[in-house]
Amino acid sequence: MKMKFLKLTLLFCLASFALTISASEQQNGINYVNAEEAHKLLSENPSIQVLDVRTAKEFSKGHIAGAINIDYYAKDFEEQVGMLDTSKTYLVHCRSGGRSARSLETLKSAGVQKLVHLDGGMKAWVKGDYPVQ
Repeated sequence: MKMKFLKLTLLFCLASFALTISASEQQNGINYVNAEEAHKLLSENPSIQVLDVRTAKEFSKGHIAGAINIDYYAKDFEEQVGMLDTSKTYLVHCRSGGRSARSLETLKSAGVQKLVHLDGGMKAWVKGDYPVQ
């Protein structure tokens, strides 16, 4: 009886832990994915728009196919973000994840509701050996 109780308690704890991990992938309506998940998502959903917030120089050295570039440091960043189609889903990234994470609030304020953040940014994408244009 005691052993059965311990097994059930352990299973409950493991299930709760798994739910916590899954819940942490989405925060404030934003999905956070790694490079592998991002690649799969883009393969399965070609309508997702990749938004690269690196500088034009960084973008020109290589980017994810079909990406649009809006430089996070540009003086008119908010204005450019305001012109985005808010009905689309955007996969947002930068070099390593810092600028893109900071840009999420601006995107939400502009009315973009469907956001996916590529954790680790372009560095993670390249490390995963995913295609770059």
